[in-house]
Amino acid sequence: MTRISLEAEQMVAVGGSWLQERYHSGEGETVADFLSFESVHDINPFEVGGDHSREKTMFRRRMAVVDRMLELEPLFERALIALSNGELRRVILARALLKENG
Repeated sequence: MTRISLEAEQMVAVGGSWLQERYHSGEGETVADFLSFESVHDINPFEVGGDHSREKTMFRRRMAVVDRMLELEPLFERALIALSNGELRRVILARALLKENG
């Protein structure tokens, strides 16, 4: 079972100074980056390692289901710091659901 604390997740998700950054910058990590296989599973994309092709296929299927449930597609190209509180909560919930099944 995964427990989600939105307040703690927000701070971890986009950095401790995310509120300040939110108002001073229009750029940053996108929703698509934040919900990528490597990001959700804490895999260093530059590390030479095992083949995750099967896991990635299953992840894409789960992502499609989560995307439909939470209507995330319009948010994928937006920066995390540019999201409203409600949008950010949907993204954090999506990440938790993707990690739970991983």
